[in-house]
Amino acid sequence: MKKIKILHLVPGLDAGGISVLLLNYYKKMDRNKIQFDFAIFHERLGMTGKEFEKMGSKIYILPQKKVDFKGYIGTLRKILEENNYEIVHAHQNYQSFIPLKIAKDMGVRVRIAHSHTTLAMPGIKQKIYYMIGKIGNKIYATDKFACGIEAGKFLYGNKEYRKGNVFILNNAIDIKKYVYNENTRQKKREELGIEDSFVIGNIGRLSAEKNQKFAIDVLAELCKIEPTAKLLIVGNGELEKDLKEYAKQSGVIEKTIFLGRRSDVCELLQAFDVFILPSLIEGLPIVGVEAISASIPCLFADCITKELKLRENIEYIKGYNPKEWCSKILFYQNFIRKENSKDVMMRLYDINTNARNLEDKYIEILQERNGENDNK
Repeated sequence: MKKIKILHLVPGLDAGGISVLLLNYYKKMDRNKIQFDFAIFHERLGMTGKEFEKMGSKIYILPQKKVDFKGYIGTLRKILEENNYEIVHAHQNYQSFIPLKIAKDMGVRVRIAHSHTTLAMPGIKQKIYYMIGKIGNKIYATDKFACGIEAGKFLYGNKEYRKGNVFILNNAIDIKKYVYNENTRQKKREELGIEDSFVIGNIGRLSAEKNQKFAIDVLAELCKIEPTAKLLIVGNGELEKDLKEYAKQSGVIEKTIFLGRRSDVCELLQAFDVFILPSLIEGLPIVGVEAISASIPCLFADCITKELKLRENIEYIKGYNPKEWCSKILFYQNFIRKENSKDVMMRLYDINTNARNLEDKYIEILQERNGENDNK
């Protein structure tokens, strides 16, 4: 069969959750059948972008919509005109309808909107954008994808989900890489110099919605009770400098370890004692799937989908009270880790199974759409 060319629209290809998710999938797919290319807004090509380039993906830079909307439209139209993409897959939540409208105008038969969140950004303006986006995606998307059930209901509505019109693409990973290993834990803790510490960990882009500032507040509270406490923050982003300054002002800079972007997340998770994700806005976070696979106690903000309640020692906390989070963390101070979630995680989030499902889905919907057009 002819190779199917798919253009993904994502904000960037650094080390964010969406780009990591797509990289996990593409590594396991038959690249003789499927071609992933990308149109992004941020020129920086990080770890994921370089990996995609090695696998032959084309990467285009689009002007940012809020800076040069006319240039954005013209550039995307030119990309579609010159490259004959059969599928456009937009990962921009309620803004996905904008590139999908352009794709429709350019004659692209399969246009996928993909929901990666369960909440709109705060503020009246964002709520208006959300309502417009829901209508726009209904008009211009031929197919509806979501990272989980709640993300699907959020963007497309309960009715569309109940009718079976939303394809759930799990945030799948290579589960076996994350299964708890005591030797890996000891080796990594020694490497980081945290052998005798009580370690809480956070992984994610250093941005306002990920709320690492609150994680520092929790650490400051924790240190009043447990002097060996340390916070490991994995990731980079626009708030890195501000967060380091905040940790300094809070008196815990010596207890806060900023590790930046890392390629050894599966090993770092072994070194943590408790994983915390106090995000303000989140869908079904891939890092949550990774942490659960590593059998680590997980504390999630209440905004995170309850679909991740897949075993014991996973808790959701309402509100952002540092003392309450501290109390929950201390409950796991003497927790003994053991592998206890492999079976359910393999069934739901194994990348090998899910990659085949996505490959089949692309082929299926393209054949359906071509058939519809042939019958007209």
